[in-house]
Amino acid sequence: MVTEQSRTSARTPARRNKRVLAAVVGSLSAGVLVAGCGPMLTANAGAGTGTSDATIAISPAPAGAPAKVNDPVVITSNKGRLVDVVVMGTGGAVAGTMSEDGKKWSTLPGAELAFDSTYQVQATAVDSDGRTTQAKNAIKTMTPAATFGVTKASVEDGQTYGVGMPIAVEFDTQVANRAEVEKLLHVKASKPVVGAWSWNEGGDTVTFRPKGYWPANTDVAFKADLYGVQANPETWGNADTSINFKVGSSVIMDVDDNTKEMVVKKDGQVIQTIPITMGKPGFETRSGIKVISAKEGTVIMDAATTGTSTSSSEYYRLEVDYAMRLTDSGEFIHAAPWSTWAQGSSNASHGCIGMSTGDASWLWDQVTPGDVVVVSNTGRETDLGNGITVWNEPWPQWLKGSATGPQQVGPTAEAPVQKA
Repeated sequence: MVTEQSRTSARTPARRNKRVLAAVVGSLSAGVLVAGCGPMLTANAGAGTGTSDATIAISPAPAGAPAKVNDPVVITSNKGRLVDVVVMGTGGAVAGTMSEDGKKWSTLPGAELAFDSTYQVQATAVDSDGRTTQAKNAIKTMTPAATFGVTKASVEDGQTYGVGMPIAVEFDTQVANRAEVEKLLHVKASKPVVGAWSWNEGGDTVTFRPKGYWPANTDVAFKADLYGVQANPETWGNADTSINFKVGSSVIMDVDDNTKEMVVKKDGQVIQTIPITMGKPGFETRSGIKVISAKEGTVIMDAATTGTSTSSSEYYRLEVDYAMRLTDSGEFIHAAPWSTWAQGSSNASHGCIGMSTGDASWLWDQVTPGDVVVVSNTGRETDLGNGITVWNEPWPQWLKGSATGPQQVGPTAEAPVQKA
């Protein structure tokens, strides 16, 4: 789970100023100058006298509406060149850079302003005769009615997952401007991948998956540049989020109700065939492509949590080992020593995939969250949204939920691709 402390940079005005704002002064030379303890650079008026022909323009316009925090501050000079520029907030001067000809100064990418703040602008320009002109003004930034950020993600920083783990991102608001937000969700991979984001119906969760599974042994970087982006008319992003994770080996488990076996493949090679038992009539295991969402270990399984009365002959309460979750409703792969008589020949469970303790222990050591379990021939289809079910949606259907369409996220730069 993503947390504000571990992977999110909350950008309240006070903290934002301390992290982003650095003293920077534009000068006659190109590039960026970081101010130290010395005095601010001052203009040399030269030998010219009289009124300067140079003019100075400030954007966003100080007299206009409150500025958006991610709009760049741009200072330009006409008929002259800028020699001093300072945009000063409560945390210091905003980082910026001067063009080579001295005609334009602009804030650096990433040096966004803070909400509900005032920035003092002072700029000096000199014309061809050495005469100077100066502009001083203030830029006021907007005050959002509400802010939002990432509250939960399916992946965690520094972890390794199987080839079936999507990047699911949950927000604490419903997003109306989906295309604008989606464009600021960046995925990079160390191997070529074509994938796409897709939104849930409520608009508070968006999920990225490749067209097929992730390539094995791939490094993935996700970044949400949400600070200052508008999610809906009243709500603006207050934080960025970054998560770096790894996709490990390809582990695919094929479970067939006809054979009552699980065939385990690692990187395309069969490494084990395990006798299993699944859901008996009335409690059939769901067929479809599932993903291990969590390795929960030893758990208490109580039939009452799925609506079975404690007075029913089908009621049970068991301590179960090596539990690996497949659905939110309670399907697991786990050790089932009480049903070894049925494993490989018949179904005896209430929907879980059971096996001997020895086989469950072995499988536990092979798998990681994100590994894929393909269940077939049970007569009951999986229900979308009950666990990680993204692979059950055909690619054209998945794209219908995307605001920006498919994209290449491999080692080359992100680029849109055809929707085939």
